[in-house]
Amino acid sequence: MNATPSLPLIALVFSSATAFSAGSAAPANCALAPYKDVIASVVSRRVPRGANGRGAAASVLRLGSKNELLEVGYEKNAHVFQAVASTQKIMTAWIVAKFASSQSTRVRFDQSDLFYDEQGTRAYNRSTSQNINVGDNVTLKLYLYTLMVQSSNGAAHALGRGTSRTVESFVAQMNAEAARMLGNSRRTYYQNPSGLTDDADVYRFASTNARQGSTAREMALLVGFMMNDASYRSKLSSAGVENVSSGYLYKPGATEAAGRTAVMRIPHLGRGCRGQSLAVALFGEDTNTQSANLRSAYEELKGLFR
Repeated sequence: MNATPSLPLIALVFSSATAFSAGSAAPANCALAPYKDVIASVVSRRVPRGANGRGAAASVLRLGSKNELLEVGYEKNAHVFQAVASTQKIMTAWIVAKFASSQSTRVRFDQSDLFYDEQGTRAYNRSTSQNINVGDNVTLKLYLYTLMVQSSNGAAHALGRGTSRTVESFVAQMNAEAARMLGNSRRTYYQNPSGLTDDADVYRFASTNARQGSTAREMALLVGFMMNDASYRSKLSSAGVENVSSGYLYKPGATEAAGRTAVMRIPHLGRGCRGQSLAVALFGEDTNTQSANLRSAYEELKGLFR
């Protein structure tokens, strides 16, 4: 897709952020300022180290109902480009939700999909409680469930074919949507729908030397933007992803290159804060303990705004 993207919606973010800091503030009980020390404590305790010698990275943002950036709650290494693992599947799901002709479309699981699944969790058919095997014809809705809940790499590639005929054209749509949301100066770049990389962050699925990845700031903006879209939430909910109909999302990821990663969206920051949300991206070390800590960070941040 070579068409020039439309005016990026996130371009509105920074003008709105300037207006906010200049004094046109939302109601005082919406502000993160009273919670900043607590947020910093949660993130520093739960994400103490980064992967492969990199520092831990984090971005905690308050977004408005029109995706405007109202306030930065906490950031650390937020503009450092790195692999993001399966957190990029939120964009895979976005492309399916926005462009697929029907969630009932059936797509055959083929041998190449199995190759990607062997590097991660197997695709799973929640209707039969069995793994999806080569030759099975499964609906996009079922693939969408196993993409977001099981984080299946094979499902990501099957969804690419089922939505855009080829994985290559699907990835082009992913990059076009990133440009539309974040602007042409964005650093986010996709080579595949799954988030897989090799140990050097350069697992190749496209004829380019560009690395696949993003930054904590951009991933937080993306999850906030997408989860503010009612149609996206509805289609994820219809596929069986829990809590998204209420505006919540927790999507983790893990590869050796990326470490343990997670994006989060927490709605309803308080009375008088209609449409505002907390958008979060956290990147830490590659350990099981870090995975548990990321989930704990999500629960602790949710607890601040109940």
